[in-house]
Amino acid sequence: MISLEEFLKRWPDRVDQTTKDDLQLFINTVNDLSDDYDAFVSRLRSTGKFKAIFGDFGAANARRTKNMTNMTNILSAKERAEYPGDLYKTLVGMAQKRKPSGLTAAISEVLGKENPRLDIASDATHATLLVPLEALLTRKALEATSAPAGGFLIANDIGRQIEFALRAASVCIRAGARVLPGLRSDLTLGRETQEVTCDWLSELEEAQLADSEYGAVHFTPHRLAGLTSISTQLNAQAPDVSAFVVESLTRGIGSAFDRAAIQGIGAAGEPLGLFARASVNTVTFGATATWAKAVNFEKQITPANGDDDSISFIAEPAVREKWRTLERFSGGGRALWEDGNICAGRQAYVTTNVPSTKICAGDFTKMLFATWGEGSPVAVVVDPFTAKKEGKIEILVSLMSDVGVLRENVFCISADSAIQ
Repeated sequence: MISLEEFLKRWPDRVDQTTKDDLQLFINTVNDLSDDYDAFVSRLRSTGKFKAIFGDFGAANARRTKNMTNMTNILSAKERAEYPGDLYKTLVGMAQKRKPSGLTAAISEVLGKENPRLDIASDATHATLLVPLEALLTRKALEATSAPAGGFLIANDIGRQIEFALRAASVCIRAGARVLPGLRSDLTLGRETQEVTCDWLSELEEAQLADSEYGAVHFTPHRLAGLTSISTQLNAQAPDVSAFVVESLTRGIGSAFDRAAIQGIGAAGEPLGLFARASVNTVTFGATATWAKAVNFEKQITPANGDDDSISFIAEPAVREKWRTLERFSGGGRALWEDGNICAGRQAYVTTNVPSTKICAGDFTKMLFATWGEGSPVAVVVDPFTAKKEGKIEILVSLMSDVGVLRENVFCISADSAIQ
């Protein structure tokens, strides 16, 4: 059992006498004797009475950079397990004009205070909730295989948590793309576009000047939004469809990331994707795909010093279907796309977010998904009225985010159809 003294040691100088009295009363009357620290904190948060303690997620005195919040996990492991069910109940309650309460409401209120410019006020027609992106975590996502080896560009727990949450929904993240969470304003990252060349020299031989060349990747917030719905009949027949709702939201966000990263046009609020970037390498098939063309993708990537172990293929589903029937060599018995989703010896993925009949490859650890705000809040707007004649509750979600590529020359795309 957690004592008041033990709790106060973890939160020094954060609790006044009135709050201490409330905490002691809570411990005496509510606390389960078997509670560990995470369970105890979860119970406190769910009451909605101790926001003064958790308003900054325990990082009030932490040093912050100019453009990034000091990201920490918002939810404990116990809260993360309980959150989907509580979120679903809250959404249904909001559709029935009930005021949000419990864990979901407490977290939403904290996110609103931490992100005043992202908080959307509710009105008589549309109720709004802020949901931390890390909370959109499904069991399926946790059991997904890990991305290819490669160090995190930005090492922090919340970034890895969001990657886990979106991995089941985003092929780019499964291929190695990284999440850069918690930005506070526009961010520019320097990148080396030409590496220094070093040579072995004889005694007294003069070293030749070989300067590095540098560029920059600029991240600016774009509004990513999507609409889903819950059937009121489904809610009546199957009261607990929380996993479905959370997975639906996660899948929508992950798919939108992929679409922007792969084929975004760089206009009308959409980030610039690989197939629209001028410096990305290309392979032209000109006829039926061959083994030589397949391996030409990696041939163009490796000279740019892409991480060889992190190179993956991503294709439109029709390409996989076709390449499964094409032999590497006549009579060899091995296809261009083999069982286990292996292409040219590399891990391969499919998604409809790749342009029709196209394929791309690259070191996806050089791709970044950026999100803005403390906790990377997803604004959830519940609208029970617009589609009421169809018996649906509409849910609009929006997230401020962007996609960037650190090095375009470690990616390669097909310039024409891969299934001629």
